[in-house]
Amino acid sequence: MRGRARAVAARSARLIARDARRRAVVSRASGDGREALVPRAREGATALATLSMASYWRFGQRGYFDADAREAELDFATPLGFEPLIGDGRALRRATLEAFPKLKRLSWNDGGEATTRAGVFATSDEEWVVVVFRGTTPSPLRGLIRESQINGRAGQVKMKEGRAHAGYARAYEALRDEIETTVRDELERGRGKKVVVTGHSLGGALTTLCAASLAEAHADVEVEAVTFGQPRVGDKAFARYLDQGLTNLNYARIVHGGDLFARVPTSGYWLPSANDGKFAVEYAHAGSMLWTNSNSGGGHTYVAKGEEEPEEFSRDVRMLNPITVANHHSGYARFFEDSTIADAWPKAGLL
Repeated sequence: MRGRARAVAARSARLIARDARRRAVVSRASGDGREALVPRAREGATALATLSMASYWRFGQRGYFDADAREAELDFATPLGFEPLIGDGRALRRATLEAFPKLKRLSWNDGGEATTRAGVFATSDEEWVVVVFRGTTPSPLRGLIRESQINGRAGQVKMKEGRAHAGYARAYEALRDEIETTVRDELERGRGKKVVVTGHSLGGALTTLCAASLAEAHADVEVEAVTFGQPRVGDKAFARYLDQGLTNLNYARIVHGGDLFARVPTSGYWLPSANDGKFAVEYAHAGSMLWTNSNSGGGHTYVAKGEEEPEEFSRDVRMLNPITVANHHSGYARFFEDSTIADAWPKAGLL
């Protein structure tokens, strides 16, 4: 009994410490009396996961972000798609409206031949300008084949520092002008004290390129990037530039269990004709990482910016099971329900 009591007391102490960390990093009140979200705190990351996963449904339709709109009149169809693995579209919309009440859509791009969907939003308290990128659609009727080709162009192109995935670079270029002009205009109006960029899967890859570009263009503005199940984007030089060269960029990745897509592409060789005349390609992650459910015992692993990923991250046998991969890659709107994830958050309260 004494052992059990000590365990309960230890658990209570951890919960108290966790709540103190939350209060320390979420200390300002927003204009509507709610506590202001902090992107890399647990509540902020949870809200961004919800927003990123909800973007698989039709964000661009009229009334989506209007709490007074009749839900029955909105389009939540998923023709031949696997969106149900992500969650219930209506429930995700309601959760998004709860996390971001009165979110204002500034621009939305439904994608085209070379890219995916993306949009720019403003929070009601004018604290954040938010850029959201949707991942690869699970529906062949809404761009699955086209967006899979983006992922498959794994040759590299030269960036300001280092080299990046050619498919992702091209996809972001197709969106760059609209996104960056919208963000610049909002900042020049004095709205938005920070820029927050987020996305899942392919959307996470484009988040990385967008956040780097915005941090370069607005050196006096704090840029926060939080991604979910994001593939590798560039080589070690590019990763080093993100971590060390952009001092106003805070960049965190969240990976769920055996999500294979967070471990690709890998370094190796590519056709020189599609790789800027080079044979070799090198890929490395940047930023900090929270790897949830990092082993069969349900543990979680935090890797700070600049630290090496644990060896088992790239050798996780769960990546060999397609059902596990599908569940882990699609589950980012649900896994924060696991209360033990709070214990894995860094002591400072921010990823």
